Amino acid sequence: MLSYRNNILKSLFAVNFLFVCVVPSFASTPVFHKPIDLDVEECPIQLDLLEWHKYYISVSNVKYNASAKSLQMVSRFFIDDMEDVLNARLSQPVVLGDPEGLEELKPILGGYISKKLSVQLDGKTADVRFLGAEYESDQILLYIEIPAQQAPQQVSMGFTALLELFSEQRNLIHLKIRGKRKTLLIHQSQNSDSVKF
Repeated sequence: MLSYRNNILKSLFAVNFLFVCVVPSFASTPVFHKPIDLDVEECPIQLDLLEWHKYYISVSNVKYNASAKSLQMVSRFFIDDMEDVLNARLSQPVVLGDPEGLEELKPILGGYISKKLSVQLDGKTADVRFLGAEYESDQILLYIEIPAQQAPQQVSMGFTALLELFSEQRNLIHLKIRGKRKTLLIHQSQNSDSVKF
């Protein structure tokens, strides 16, 4: 599992998390009004630098959907990491990985995300709506919607998911708004980040 995780992570980011190259291909999903086309460009990275380390990382992609008047966010976590964090909080253990059990886990996942994700758009606190989840390989994808009447000029996010259990956790958030791409990086010593468009 460790070598498989490292192989996936090698394709996600490069040295010290500064040059992040993520190209998840998101298919159309009924929870969104239009298919998500996040258009994050791929770039070459040096693979040998990550060979001896285990990394904890989540990658989120956010795009403004004008017709839905919302920011649409897809967050990817490793299933075993999310399961460990949920079980550290719950009296009844949960097991992630079975697609048929996702619907009954929706309140648990939604409750967790609502405590761990805060968003401000143009200086005003925004609602965070957890829409659902699905599995893909060894990852869980969380679908989140943030209502916004227009594309924001400034986005601030606090996304502290998994930080309570994994000190090495990095939460990367790629945003595409107004035709521009920006990235937020959140970790234990910086639990929020902000960008302007």
